[in-house]
Parts: sequence; structure tokens; C-alpha cells
Amino acid sequence: MVQLPPIHNTSLKYSCTIFFLSLVIGFALLVLSDVTIPERGDSPVYMSIAQSIASGKGYSYDGVKSTALRMPLYPLFLAGIITISGPHVRAAQAFQVLLNSMVCLLIFQITLRLIDRKHALIAGLLIACYIPNMLWSLNILTEPLFIFLVTASLFFLVTGKPSNSPFSCVVSGLIMGLASLTRQNGLVIAFFMALWLLRREKLKKQAILYFSIVLVVMSPWVVRNALVFHRFIPFDSLVNVAFYGSVIVPEKGFGFDDFKGIQEEYYSIHDEGEKDTYLFRKNVNLLTTKTLHFVKLIPAKLALLVYPYDLQWYNSEIPIRYNIPWGIVSIFALIGVKTGFREILGKLSFVFYLLMALGLTTVVIWGSPRLRAPYDGFFVILASLGIVWVWSSKNRWLWITGITFVNVLLLLTGNIPYLFQVLNEIMKFLTRS
Repeated sequence: MVQLPPIHNTSLKYSCTIFFLSLVIGFALLVLSDVTIPERGDSPVYMSIAQSIASGKGYSYDGVKSTALRMPLYPLFLAGIITISGPHVRAAQAFQVLLNSMVCLLIFQITLRLIDRKHALIAGLLIACYIPNMLWSLNILTEPLFIFLVTASLFFLVTGKPSNSPFSCVVSGLIMGLASLTRQNGLVIAFFMALWLLRREKLKKQAILYFSIVLVVMSPWVVRNALVFHRFIPFDSLVNVAFYGSVIVPEKGFGFDDFKGIQEEYYSIHDEGEKDTYLFRKNVNLLTTKTLHFVKLIPAKLALLVYPYDLQWYNSEIPIRYNIPWGIVSIFALIGVKTGFREILGKLSFVFYLLMALGLTTVVIWGSPRLRAPYDGFFVILASLGIVWVWSSKNRWLWITGITFVNVLLLLTGNIPYLFQVLNEIMKFLTRS
């Protein structure tokens, strides 16, 4: 059995408070939100595949041809909701709000079991009020399910004492395998967590067991793609699209697809599997011919990871640019890393490996709130270290005044259009071929 510390009555009270606080805020936002699905982007693709599955037409975008356009678990998740409640966006959003509340509970429990109750309460309340995660819950995107699965997997792995029992590695591996079937970067997280077991915890057998289970869970999808497309497609067929756009940057910037330089050739191919193979070969060629350019793009990609004016990514109607919750969490997380370094080296060592996974994915693709989303809860844990340190400092009010001033300044700066013209020009300079 997984050996987890017992939950005391006081901890249970705090757990319920954090869970229901998140649930109330989430459902309040749900009631106030617009339910329309964007006409373009990922959301309509997920809904089309889910409706095809629910209607018995298989894993298809148009109900006719099989596809590998997206990883399978989220469309299957949506299809289950559609089968029960019909094609109502509200039902999916409500379930995703519930998943977000479970994430808040898990972050509280991880902090409680690895640090103490004071830090756990701060982390739990902070993540329960963390609006960006709630905004993901209101979108038909993979983030709510992926964040939940990654957090649940890490909960079992880092609190389950894998040195005493392999069962925690088995459970964590199964859940991380499901996460990897939701978003392919789950496999990157799995690799670095296996590395954490191997290097930090000195648990070679557990590391091999954990990562093997992740691969086994993913294997039916790989076999299915091989049978359907007669080629090796381990993830979805858009991985190569994303990588191409991360080297040959579209005119509108990272995150858009215009296939600059190969439009005519790419669109002349009608078979999805052949398109994937064509782009794979192009990407291999890019790595050998544009290696220096790829390296030059890294600063821009890392800058986008922490860029605070990113609320447009959440498809929200919030009339400001500055992401205030991320601004607050990131500042306190930096303070937490600086002041709680010994704590991190000991009880929170796994966070360093998570940050390495985030860094690698950012360098290979690019930084964005969607890429950062599954890690935000762990930034909150680091922020709890910073908050406790600031509050216990003799200069606490000086620190609080300074942090408030920085956030207000960034908030006001977000209303200066000329600033974004300058930033856009800088980004174009950094990403030009």
C-alpha cells in the first residue's frame, strides 16, 4: 500500500475549506462567463473529435477519416460528458471547475506533507484564488484535465514514500501515462521525475518501473496510429507543426501556424500521415541547417514563459493585459527560491526537476501560459516559502510595499500601447530568420 501520512481533523477542515472556496469562485466565474466556443483554434477541433466519438463514428475530426490531430484522452473525456449530458459546453465547464478544485486540494496536501501546515494553508488559499487556473476551466482545452492528472501523479510520487513501496510509483506512473495521452509534454515531465527518483532518491528500480508504466499506458495510442497511418506517430500529428513554427517563426509570432517557406508543398499533401512525415523530415533538416538560429531563439522563448501581459491566452473578457495573480506568485516564488534554498534542496527537490522539464519544453517549443499551466501550482508552493519569509522579516512592510508597487506599476504599464509596439519590434528582431 502507499504509505501516506494520516489526515487529522484540522487538516480535513482546511482541506474542505480550500476545496469549497475554489469551487464557489469557479462556479461564480462559470455563471458570469460566455459559453461560446471560438471558431478557430484547438477548442472546435476537440469538440468535433469528441462528437464523432460520442456518435459512434470513431476518433475522427470530420466523422469520416481517422485522425491523430490531437492526443486522445481529452476528446475521450469530452465524449463521455457529451454522452451523459449532450453537447452542452456548460456541463464540460462544470466538470472542469470540479477538477480545478481537486487540484487545489492536492496542492494543499502536497505542501502539508512535505513542509508544514502554515505553508500548506497559504499555498492552498493562494491556489484556490488563482484566477488563471479557473479561466482554463472555462475553456474547452486540455489544460484542466492535464493539470489535474499531472498534480495527482506527483502527489502520489512525492508523498507516497516510493523507497518503502513500489505501489506509489505504479499509481503515479499510470496517472502520468494518462497525462501524456492528454498532452505529449507529460512524457517530458515523466522523464525528469524518473530522473529525480534515480539521481536524487537513488531508487533505480522504482525509476525504471515508473517510466516503463508511463510508456505502457501510452502504447495503445502508438499502436493505433501505426495501424491507421502505417507509420510511427508516437504523439499527435501536430507535434511537427509546433516544432516547425518554433524555428521558422510565423509572421504573427509563436503559437501561430503559417508554414512560412513550405505553404504550397505542405497544403498539396492531403494524407495526414504523409504530412506528418513531410514535416518531420523538414524539421530534421532545420536542426542541421539552422542550429545557430535555433539557439538564438532561446532567449525569446524563455522571455515568453514569464511574460506577465498574457491574459489574451485565457480567452477571457478581462479588460486588462497584466496577469496580476501570476505577477504576485512569480515574485514570491523568486523570494521563496532565494530564501528557502535549503528547504528546496531537501523536501522540495522534485521541484527542481519539474523546472528542468519546463525549461526543456520551452527551449524546444516556446514559452506560453498554456505550457506553464501544469507547473503553476508548484510555483505557488515556492511562493508560500516567500510569503512566510516576508511576513517573518523585520522589514515585512517594506517588502510588501515594494511588491505592491512593482505590481501596480506593471498593471499601469499594461495600458501603454506604445510599450507593446516596442516589445513586438524587439520580439520580431529576436525571432527573425
